[in-house]
Amino acid sequence: MNNTETTFLRLEHYSDHPEVNHAAQLLVSRLKDQRTIRGEAKYVAAAKKLIASIYIRDELLFRMSTKKEYYSTKKRKQVWLTQKTLTLFNVMRELEMVEIVQDAVPPMKMKKDRFGKGLTTVYAATSAFHDLLKNVTTEDVAFDTTAPRVELKDAEGAIATLPDTYLTSESYSDTVEMLESHYELLLNSNIVAASGSLLPQSHLFYVRKFTETLGQGGRFYSSFVNQPKDFRIGITFDGEPAGSLDFSQLHPTLILRLNYGVEKENNLFALGDVYAMPRYPDLPRSAHKTFINIILNAKSIDAAARSIMTARWHWDDDDQSWIVKTYSGKTKQRRSGDPVFPEKPKAAAMKYIEDFLFTHPMFEPAANSGQWALLQLIDSEIIQHVLRIATELNIPLLPVHDEVVIPQSANPTIELMMARAFQSVLRGRADTGSVRMDWTTPEIAKEPVVVALDD
Repeated sequence: MNNTETTFLRLEHYSDHPEVNHAAQLLVSRLKDQRTIRGEAKYVAAAKKLIASIYIRDELLFRMSTKKEYYSTKKRKQVWLTQKTLTLFNVMRELEMVEIVQDAVPPMKMKKDRFGKGLTTVYAATSAFHDLLKNVTTEDVAFDTTAPRVELKDAEGAIATLPDTYLTSESYSDTVEMLESHYELLLNSNIVAASGSLLPQSHLFYVRKFTETLGQGGRFYSSFVNQPKDFRIGITFDGEPAGSLDFSQLHPTLILRLNYGVEKENNLFALGDVYAMPRYPDLPRSAHKTFINIILNAKSIDAAARSIMTARWHWDDDDQSWIVKTYSGKTKQRRSGDPVFPEKPKAAAMKYIEDFLFTHPMFEPAANSGQWALLQLIDSEIIQHVLRIATELNIPLLPVHDEVVIPQSANPTIELMMARAFQSVLRGRADTGSVRMDWTTPEIAKEPVVVALDD
């Protein structure tokens, strides 16, 4: 078993089952033997959430850090990383309800090919844990819907406090109300994966996430967003097959509209496709899309080059074609596949950036300027419009950034809805003569759609 692939424990479930409650009481009683605690009921609730989240995992192993600073209000990167969680988890260790499978590896002890990234401790629930929950089933565990519906993270990725002015605003209350109504609609839509199992509640529970300020980011996230395309369009809504609508070349299109008020490039080398790179005929369009989006969204040329230089080839069994993946941050430790730029990768990446700007000079003002947060805010505003109206019309819809997965019969309605939302958000910022989208189903790989917009 490759422990480097083991995921972190996410505390997103709870249970009121008597055996879960009994196990939680054991934890709190042990803690009370050690010290005085305030708010015992809150500790019991936190313990039930911790126990249920370990029980419901598909994976037997999980990663968990017990470094105190990660549970502080200034450093925690997930809402469930609280001091209560850390305290109760340490009590679980004392009671031998969980055990260490692999000790943490400090960064300085990692091999060079691990890029100095350490590995967090790997745990597993013990037989003592499972003996306490003999009569618990997955049906006894529910997704925790008390999590915040709007999240703000600072520049370091830590959870930040939402401003009081926003928490008391109509915008905040409207967003929360919309997401709660949307969740209830999805729960009642009998959404089933291709495997035949109901979509887990974590796939249906969306949170709006901002970065640094409420003027950056704002996209809607759930665990469904992280699923591959074939999984997403393989679902059914009450027996009806799904399809997806997504904006074609949205961020490049937004850059052209915002900077020039036009829909297409008008330079000498304009090819009708932002992702066309004639100087690299051996690279597939999907690779150019990956690289060019990196260039457009990176905060500097150096940052873009450092990402592109990591690109490696991977064979996609579903599409039966070669695709390109880049690596950054935590994923650096799991690189595989042959490098796209085997010789002097940094220089080759810099050359690619230069060639892109030569071929598509209209993008030079936006390239490497860190506009990603503004572009994401715009596409999130568009999706928010669509989410609200679709929910009011009882049309189940699962957003994936600037894509929406819907019942196939809803395609004409949602197509027009997305076009009108695009027009509404961009009104006053740029000309919106038309909007391009792609319609994809399990039977149709990609069908372009162009919707003309009236003034």
